[in-house]
Amino acid sequence: MTAANSEALRFQTSRTFQFLYLLPVLLLVALLADLVVGGSASSWPLIAGALLLALFTVPRALARVELADNRLILSTPLRAPRSIDLRQLVSYERSGRIGHSLILRYRPADEQGRQDVDNEQFLGLPPLDRQFELEERLDAAVQS
Repeated sequence: MTAANSEALRFQTSRTFQFLYLLPVLLLVALLADLVVGGSASSWPLIAGALLLALFTVPRALARVELADNRLILSTPLRAPRSIDLRQLVSYERSGRIGHSLILRYRPADEQGRQDVDNEQFLGLPPLDRQFELEERLDAAVQS
């Protein structure tokens, strides 16, 4: 990368994706408010379900992607960061789902730090703001 490209780029999930993936929190709040007002014990299974759903969706909604020093790092709350060296990248594609998230195909490094050509893995990124900038960098990495 050139000096102009060596600065870190940070991307956050798109606002639409955040809204959709934070809806279980609103559901949880509404169910808790109903429990306080109505006092019905029958809403506990719904509250437990909304809480479990929120535990899966909220970290994904708050995920961040950083591109620095030829490395892509996906940071998600409550999970360890996932890091890929851009030299490991084989290809990427947009998913057909809502928001057009990116799916990266890469070759992980073996114990000696070399690419394991017999093994390919995938990393799904959430839909990002300014995703086109990331796609330009990924295109350059795949073509080199």
